[in-house]
Amino acid sequence: MIRAVLGAALLALLLAVPALAQDWGELATPVSPVNLRQSRDLKSASRDVLMPGEIVRVDFLEDGWYAVFRPNAKARDESKAIGYVRAGFLKPASAGNGKAKAAPAKVPAPAVAPKEPRLEPVAPPAALTKTAAPAWGRLVSLDRRVDLSRRPNPFSGQVRSLERGAWVRVDFLERGWYAVFAPEEPERDQAKAWGFTRTQ
Repeated sequence: MIRAVLGAALLALLLAVPALAQDWGELATPVSPVNLRQSRDLKSASRDVLMPGEIVRVDFLEDGWYAVFRPNAKARDESKAIGYVRAGFLKPASAGNGKAKAAPAKVPAPAVAPKEPRLEPVAPPAALTKTAAPAWGRLVSLDRRVDLSRRPNPFSGQVRSLERGAWVRVDFLERGWYAVFAPEEPERDQAKAWGFTRTQ
């Protein structure tokens, strides 16, 4: 009888360990496109760009930066982080049934030219004003989905799409085209632009 009870208790403990393995950190999603940095420094290289709706696990908050992990990461080990993001660019993500949602699929650009985006500055969310914002360009929120071109001409090809409400930094207005950057980009360098979009 004691063996059966001990066996059942051991089995219950072994089944509980995988569930407890993910009981750390928080699930989060970016409030706007944000660079996933190699270290806790705005000058460190960007490994990737996290998009709103993309869910990641965050932990090890230090100096306003979170270590970022895949949402299904099991081990709480900072050496296994896929990068770092400023805490102000993240918000809690609802995981629903405990499974992380995949990033939304990219929708192909429409065959007809969309109306050009409005690039008027509006008050940024508190998350963007709490960080040390660079003193160049303009911080804007897009009023519609925007497809960025590789170069400032309509035939250069699309490099990425930004959803309505995304926060970006714009600068280098030339011949009706803005260079578009990550909102937290510290350097005013056109080579670091995500792409280009036309003004209205």
